[in-house]
Amino acid sequence: METDTADGSLMDIYVRQSKLPDGDEISRICLASLARLVWETATDTTAGLAAQMAYLLLFALAPGLLFLWHLLGLFGTDPAKLHQMFLLLQSFMRQIQKCRTFSIRQLPVW
Repeated sequence: METDTADGSLMDIYVRQSKLPDGDEISRICLASLARLVWETATDTTAGLAAQMAYLLLFALAPGLLFLWHLLGLFGTDPAKLHQMFLLLQSFMRQIQKCRTFSIRQLPVW
């Protein structure tokens, strides 16, 4: 049941009055977006920065693990000593966490 009007069917009127872009414009927008994405990906330095970070992490991780390994040898593997050291570290980390939760509202008003 299609309703005809003086200017055509209701669907024709709807298509003419629609604010949505037609198929050609949508494909043009998609291609322009894709071209911009490819261009920006090719011209940015994200891949290079990621490679630098991975390289630096590799060379920072090895000396850090070596340092921790020597600390373990220095303090021994006695469970009671290790537990005391972890408790000391835990209390220290709690103090740091308290400092990080500091807000401007805690400042005294002059």
